[in-house]
Amino acid sequence: MTHFEILSKLDPAIIAHFLETGNSEGIPPETQQWLQEISMAYEEYDKDRNISSAARSLMKRIAAKFGKKPSFRTCQERIYAALEYFHVDNIVSDKVWYIDFANKYEDDAKAAIEAEDFKSAYLFRKAAEECREKSSIAASLNTGFVPVLLLSPDISLVDYGFESKSMKEIARKNNEGFYIKHIDSLPIDEIEKKRLRRDADLPETPYEEIESD
Repeated sequence: MTHFEILSKLDPAIIAHFLETGNSEGIPPETQQWLQEISMAYEEYDKDRNISSAARSLMKRIAAKFGKKPSFRTCQERIYAALEYFHVDNIVSDKVWYIDFANKYEDDAKAAIEAEDFKSAYLFRKAAEECREKSSIAASLNTGFVPVLLLSPDISLVDYGFESKSMKEIARKNNEGFYIKHIDSLPIDEIEKKRLRRDADLPETPYEEIESD
């Protein structure tokens, strides 16, 4: 019987009492320790929402409390169990994983910058941004928000006061502006920045900010 199954058969009051006091005669010792570990796991994860970072911190906490240092993989499993048991996020498979992937890409980008591999750093940062965008989409799916769309061949966006512009041009300038600013912010010389712009097919001319209403 798994820890989840054991806890599912107990009165919630027993579990709540144990989480508050650390004492319980109705919960098996091994499950008590597991419950304490996933409680600490959520506390660590909640600090910065980075599974890898939380797992490293959890290793130290478990070792200090129980006198035995767990493996990194075990600590990751405790975090996943905490997300499931405490229902931290109802769409863990999407939102949380995209955030975790983004954090890992950013860690890789930092490592690449330290190794002066700026092209890889740029690609890692780009991948991180894409993961965060997907995470935002996944999060919005859980809000229950349903947009109301008014469709009519007799009504255009211009009728609502929006300025008519080329959407492709807006998207192109917005993306170029983002990546140019990102490259300009890297701690590298101008020659290397120009090389990255060429690799990314970005213009050398100053980009135009796109204003949104």
